[in-house]
Amino acid sequence: MKLVYRGASYEQTPTHIEVEDLGLMGNYRGHELHFHQAKRQGAGLHDIQLHYRGAAYTAHVGN
Repeated sequence: MKLVYRGASYEQTPTHIEVEDLGLMGNYRGHELHFHQAKRQGAGLHDIQLHYRGAAYTAHVGN
């Protein structure tokens, strides 16, 4: 999906996460809620290259 923020264009790729129903239910303002959790955890930490106001830097992301 192509997005634009303050004139800067970038491409965003949605991430699909498999979830499982925990079997827990609740109500919030009259609406029924079902609670879920991810089936498996991510692969761990990894580095990504980012830019902010023209400055490049490396970020560590993950669990």
